[in-house]
Amino acid sequence: RRQRQMCIRDRKEDEVKAFFTQFCEIVEVKFARDYEGTLGIFRDAAKIEEKIRYEEARLKLKKQIVSRKLMKLKKELEYKKTKAKTTLKTKFKSFSSHEDYPVICGYVIFNNAADRVRIHRCLLYTSPSPRDS
Repeated sequence: RRQRQMCIRDRKEDEVKAFFTQFCEIVEVKFARDYEGTLGIFRDAAKIEEKIRYEEARLKLKKQIVSRKLMKLKKELEYKKTKAKTTLKTKFKSFSSHEDYPVICGYVIFNNAADRVRIHRCLLYTSPSPRDS
């Protein structure tokens, strides 16, 4: 049982998938990450980007290039992106991508239920092991 345990704290999803593939067929591995309040900023920016695409399509149908609404949306998007960068630099000194967020836990999706039952004792954990001390 011990050899199947693995700490996911400093690992990538592909590494965890490769580890579990030794024992059975794995469909997918996903990590839940701690976004420390920054996920809402990205969600808001994505909503604004969607509104911009809609407004650009509307203007194209009217054969116009720009509107006050489009300019306002682009300005709002720029503000959200700046806010996101500032927040990320404050919370994470070396943030560069999604993978830099701390991992809370991992999920392994098995190919079939029998594999899941067979290795259900495999642990994914994020806390330091006593062996790491």
